[in-house]
Amino acid sequence: RAKLNIAWATDTPSGLNSARADQNIAKFTITNTANSGGYSATVKYLNFSLSGTISNTAGTDRTLSIYKDSTSTTALGTTTFKGTSMASGTAYSYSNTNIDNAGMTDVEISANSSKTFYVTLDTTPAVATNSLSITIPNYHVTKSTLGGVGAFGIGWSDGVTTTIVGNDTLLPLGYKTITY
Repeated sequence: RAKLNIAWATDTPSGLNSARADQNIAKFTITNTANSGGYSATVKYLNFSLSGTISNTAGTDRTLSIYKDSTSTTALGTTTFKGTSMASGTAYSYSNTNIDNAGMTDVEISANSSKTFYVTLDTTPAVATNSLSITIPNYHVTKSTLGGVGAFGIGWSDGVTTTIVGNDTLLPLGYKTITY
C-alpha cells in the first residue's frame, strides 16, 4: 500500500563541530512515495547505531532526542545513556538505541509527502580529536546496558499491516561522522 524512502538531508551535520548539550547530530527525511490509493504511512519508531571515541564518565546521564520538523518542538522519543549503569570511574561510549512503539510518538506521513526528522544528543564530553558516527541501521543489537536486544532501524504501519520494518533496500543509511 504505502512505501517509504529514507535519506540524509543535504545539510545533515558532518565534519568538524563543537560539542553541545543539545547538538544536532542527524537530520534526515522520510518520504511516503506516491501510491495509487493515496495511503498514509505511520512511523512508529526509529533507532540509531552510534559509534565513536567520545567517553562519558560514570554517573552522568546523556540524552538522545528525536524531533519532527524542528528541534524547537516536543521530542517524539528519547534514549538516555545512563551513567549509573557503569562501574564508577570507567569510561562509557554512546552505542545503539532501543526505541520501540511505546517509546516514540507516532508520525503520520500522507501519500506523496515527506517529514524531516532531527536527532540531538548531549555531546558535552567530546574533546579535540573525538568523533561520533551515526546511521539508521536495518537491524542492530543494543548494548547490554540498554537491554542487549535486537532492534530494527524503523518500524511503521500502512494502516493494514501494523508492524512493517526496514529492509536492505531501505536501510542502512551510510554513516555520518562528526569530529571535534
